[in-house]
Amino acid sequence: MHQEYEFQLPCGFYDELGQLHQFGRMRLATALDEMESLTNAQQQGNLNLLPALLLSRVITQLGPFAGVDGYMLQQLYAADVAYLSDLYLRLNSPENLQLQTTCPQCQVSYQVEVISR
Repeated sequence: MHQEYEFQLPCGFYDELGQLHQFGRMRLATALDEMESLTNAQQQGNLNLLPALLLSRVITQLGPFAGVDGYMLQQLYAADVAYLSDLYLRLNSPENLQLQTTCPQCQVSYQVEVISR
């Protein structure tokens, strides 16, 4: 299993020099990432911060930058934040399920794959 995954932002991040950065890397989240991010959001009294706190922990690179901070996340376009949030969920959700089922009409038994989203 990969531990880090490359991504390309749909719009990209413009740094202070006006340079566009679209490529980055995201690692899988740990239980500690999720627990500490939730605790920090609760301490700040704003659970709406949770996605940004999680992303700032798991994005390991954006262009030449090692990771991202709150300022960088605030500068991203909404489409980029939505893309990163979706990527986070896809990478950290349980894998697809294999279920055994039987056709009610012909009684043939077979496996189906339930794709998580």
